[in-house]
Amino acid sequence: GKDAVIISPYVEKWMVKSPAQNDSSQSYYGLGLPLSFIKTLKNNKWSIQSTLILRVNTESFNQKRVLQTGGQILLTYKASENFTYQFGLYANDELFGLFILPRIGIDWIINNRTNLFGLLPGNLNFEYRMSNYFYSGFIIRTITNSYADVKTIYWRINENQAGVYLDSYLTKNIVLNAEAGHSILRTLTSGSYQQQVPYRWKANDNFYVKLMLAYRIRLR
Repeated sequence: GKDAVIISPYVEKWMVKSPAQNDSSQSYYGLGLPLSFIKTLKNNKWSIQSTLILRVNTESFNQKRVLQTGGQILLTYKASENFTYQFGLYANDELFGLFILPRIGIDWIINNRTNLFGLLPGNLNFEYRMSNYFYSGFIIRTITNSYADVKTIYWRINENQAGVYLDSYLTKNIVLNAEAGHSILRTLTSGSYQQQVPYRWKANDNFYVKLMLAYRIRLR
């Protein structure tokens, strides 16, 4: 009765301007399908979540497709009605090699309007409920992705972001999310599949704006 299957498909687009391409803009696309299963253990304070992640990150879906396979294991402990811990490990077969990341999470209901939750070092979210239809907050996230190039070269993007957001619930489950913020210590690395010798390019930090439409099921 407390088990769950979670399907989280997504599509993304990055626009990169680099010296290697004479400062011309280049787009990279991501298509992902994370599949998660949450199992509540006999002791209801504990649950375990296993996730399989299938991704294709490439310059063009029509020219080259490189499948990345990864996953995550999370162990959750509900210390109280208002406080939950998470411990786990994330791994993905990135184009630059195997990427492994230990993870620790928190879900803290501070009061009936304020929550603090996240899975570090991936993200940390401070959320404030303005009404039943509007939520605002502050978010910190880190991103590590690699994208295939048609010239047998991959690009690795390391992105750290700090931003503020507003969630508007158009219906019970349809959410319009608007977010704005700034990147921190952004890096851009390129490498060859044959030689596997990466080269780090100088990358500029800048402001970002994100607009997202999502189907979301709130658990509280």
